[in-house]
Amino acid sequence: MFQLEHSESYQWIGSFWFVDTDGMRGEEFAGEVTYKPGHGIQLRFSSPQASFEDGNREVARKIVHGIVRQQNTAVRVTLYNVWGVFGAFMGRTQMKTMNGKADMIVLDEHLRDDWTYGLQVQYDDAFEDMLITRKEGPGAESERVRLSSAPAITLADRVVIAYRLTTTLSDLRSIDDLSGIFWSVADGDLTLLKRAISPLFETGDYGLRNSAMTIPTINIETQQSKIVDVFDTEKTFRRFWSLVGDQTLSVRKLWLRTPARRTETGEVLYAHHAALLSENSSMTQTSSNGRRLRNMPLHLYTFEAKEHSLSNAQASIASWFEICTDKRFEPVVDGVERLVAESDKMTDRTRYNALLSEVETFLDLCNVKRADVDALVDHYASEEWRASFDRLREPLLDDETPGKFAHEVRNVIAHPKSAAKKANGRYAAVLADRVKFQSVYAHLGGLLVKAVLTKLGGIDQAAIEEFARQFVEVRASFEKIHYE
Repeated sequence: MFQLEHSESYQWIGSFWFVDTDGMRGEEFAGEVTYKPGHGIQLRFSSPQASFEDGNREVARKIVHGIVRQQNTAVRVTLYNVWGVFGAFMGRTQMKTMNGKADMIVLDEHLRDDWTYGLQVQYDDAFEDMLITRKEGPGAESERVRLSSAPAITLADRVVIAYRLTTTLSDLRSIDDLSGIFWSVADGDLTLLKRAISPLFETGDYGLRNSAMTIPTINIETQQSKIVDVFDTEKTFRRFWSLVGDQTLSVRKLWLRTPARRTETGEVLYAHHAALLSENSSMTQTSSNGRRLRNMPLHLYTFEAKEHSLSNAQASIASWFEICTDKRFEPVVDGVERLVAESDKMTDRTRYNALLSEVETFLDLCNVKRADVDALVDHYASEEWRASFDRLREPLLDDETPGKFAHEVRNVIAHPKSAAKKANGRYAAVLADRVKFQSVYAHLGGLLVKAVLTKLGGIDQAAIEEFARQFVEVRASFEKIHYE
């Protein structure tokens, strides 16, 4: 099967056509599709008959089919959620163009929107570091094998998520790929080998494959018929482990499992995995990736079930899916994701205001009577957290609680004209000191994340406590630079 890396760039040229809701094929037109990390999937279509114009300047189609060249082979391709804008006619041939984007490109398949799909995902190494205690050697491989044969996670709506070892075959694209397979102690031996088989590569008609490679993947099987639903499931699963690992996980490779079916000509096509690139799963460039892999407070063995199985996290993941599918929790989930992703960035006033709103939303949805920062402190703060936050509030005032302090800082943001008069400028001084302001934000953010993890259940509480401590420590570690 084909493999597409989200961290690499690609270009395809071929013929494309629109597909209507009944699966009927429209007229063909030429096109070029490119993918670049950080830029997504860009496309450019052109046609002398303007066969893709439907009377509007803009076009939005769920599915576009095509045939492109991939590794010296003509392969089927599907573009999903295509949006484009028509350009002017060009040249004597009256060529009309359309430039646009797509959410997804799938190789080796012409998809239909009413099929039932599964998904196979290879995440970056940070994900496996939360599952495997040994990083290299026979011990690590033994752990992978045991984990791949362990029970899967079963969620509502018959969603099944499993860790599996997948065997793949990589294609040899050119004669130079032999350098990645063979090495020679004698000068010239590898050159002679390349020279001997170069005529085969020159024909362009060959089926050589590299040796089999086993990679760990997450397999997601659903009974949902819409592609977007399968990807929503994957995104929710990935956000959970990004929270647990306190680092944004990236997708390396994706395969869409298509169902077995019979074509219009009677040909039987068996279920197979089609490689794809997704706009919503692009490689995330974060400098924080992998920063604390040696001492991660939360991992597979900090869940209450102690078996070597992904299902250890069944209860916690099920709770997370319930939260993520409840639209009322959306600001909280987005806020937690922001806190994880921006661990190496200083906050600003907008994010601070958002954080306090997210705290209030979370507590209100948890049926806490007094949905404010003081309630968050009363329910979730450790003595260590309280002592550390009190140092930020020094000198302490008799009538000032941690919650009042946090809210007064927000009031200064909302009403800057009266900031100097409020408590002799006490809270305005917090805003003026960016390092202190960041530390206040880090403490409150860490406490919210601790509250969310506690609500999920199924996680060792001591591990959550250590996780929260490190979470705050990393985000409150900024210092002023003093130039000599």
